[in-house]
Amino acid sequence: MATSIEHALPTDLVMQDGSLFGLFRPGNVVTAYETGNYRSRSYFEYNLQQYGLRFTPNRYSDDAVEQMTALLDKVATNASPFWILEPVSRAHTGVIGELTVSGATTYVLPLDASTVYVLVGGIPDHTTKTIHAAANLLTDAQANGEGGVTTGLDAYGSCAISSVRWPALSGRSSILVDPTGTVANAGVNTNDASDRPTVSPSKKYTVQASFLPTNGTDTFKVEGQYRTAAGATTGTAFSSSSTGTAGAWLHLRASATGAADAATLEIRAYRTTSSATNYHVACLGVAPGDCGRWFLPSLAPRLVEFGTAPTAEQRLSFAAASCQRWARVVMTENHHGATMELLGDSTQSALSLSEVVFKRGE
Repeated sequence: MATSIEHALPTDLVMQDGSLFGLFRPGNVVTAYETGNYRSRSYFEYNLQQYGLRFTPNRYSDDAVEQMTALLDKVATNASPFWILEPVSRAHTGVIGELTVSGATTYVLPLDASTVYVLVGGIPDHTTKTIHAAANLLTDAQANGEGGVTTGLDAYGSCAISSVRWPALSGRSSILVDPTGTVANAGVNTNDASDRPTVSPSKKYTVQASFLPTNGTDTFKVEGQYRTAAGATTGTAFSSSSTGTAGAWLHLRASATGAADAATLEIRAYRTTSSATNYHVACLGVAPGDCGRWFLPSLAPRLVEFGTAPTAEQRLSFAAASCQRWARVVMTENHHGATMELLGDSTQSALSLSEVVFKRGE
């Protein structure tokens, strides 16, 4: 299963009347050349969507402009895919998902519905599967220090933690870890009972976190520990660790099945190297199953977990009635900015997007 940080268009940026949600097949690809624009036609196996989005006027909308800018900093035009939640509620048929990976059981469900018809390689799937409500069971503050707070996170070891506006791997913030002296095993965790996400017994979950090292010799670890309803540890802690490169984000994840008495899951993300230098943590996550894709909790789609891993290299597709849809898109044209309307009012400019599908190896 691929490990990735998945960006999404903030739902605070409400789309307004006049936005376009249109099917297209084949897709038109326009490339800029010195002699002008070259248009080619790329035929897809599927009907894909194209979008022309406009956003509602937001009075004193500095925050909305900042959210959009933060997203564009990370995705760029005709480059990295990201997700949008379509505001239109309707029946969706043949929505395209991921390619299955050998041994992997858990995949993004691009429909916001608890009852979904699933096809694997075009064949209706009638095996046992579970629909999970979200791909990240933490809060935004726990996952990324969003909103300028670290509510729900505790300092792990001898250090202080705080939310800072930059650097940010996703969204607009990260968590600064400030060791108290030269110490090892300093970072963050969800130690308090009220901070740990609820899990189902005898089920697999994945913990993940990103680290920004100050030194290229620093080693980091993300670790999970199941706990009983009474708060006692149950089973052995599971983890992943690696040495980072100074100035480059390092993303780690680990998965394990909890015991029959598991009720909550503690996540720990920390530096094992003894050092006095600060470092940053971001993109903490607790996901059902073996999902390695990280989403900001408030922008996390549902997941589908198969009881038995499907055969590899099969395209997933989904259908459901009267639901919203998560679409994976690239930006083909960016008219980003704030357009003044009435005095004190402004609106985001338009974006043009095209849906993309997962390719082999993603």
